[in-house]
Amino acid sequence: MQLSELLTDYGPIDLMWFDQYSNRYTKDDWQEIKAHVKLHQPGCVVIANNSLDFKDTDIHSYEYPYLKAMKRPNPLPPEGNVHAAEVCDTLGLGWFWTPRENEGTMKSVEEVTAMLELCKKRRANYLLNVGPDDTGRLPDYAVKRLREIGARLTVPQPEPKKP
Repeated sequence: MQLSELLTDYGPIDLMWFDQYSNRYTKDDWQEIKAHVKLHQPGCVVIANNSLDFKDTDIHSYEYPYLKAMKRPNPLPPEGNVHAAEVCDTLGLGWFWTPRENEGTMKSVEEVTAMLELCKKRRANYLLNVGPDDTGRLPDYAVKRLREIGARLTVPQPEPKKP
């Protein structure tokens, strides 16, 4: 089993992410997989990407665009959330770059910062995906938007006191 090899032959593993939307794992399968990981790597954080189905994942993962598009209930952590959580979102049209993507199809600075604020209030990490283009680089318009977002998030430092 390749999972056993990963867990035993490569030293400590801090985190394992299982992207489960397109497989046929049942809750029992998931319990067996998670137990196997914890047996070999007790300190490893285990994330099931569809953790809305398996509430005992170490971190609840909300793949926001997918859950919203599928009209699933609770596409975001609830108010008053007490579980470790992560909201996965995209800056552009999807998880991967497409030729249709451009500056006008990307989320605005306001959309991204509003989602970040919501995630902070609900005790969730905000993962913002930006896919490289067909040359393997981030498109200039994406870098520009990320810089705009960063400028909004940067807290100005106070002027040093003069002697």
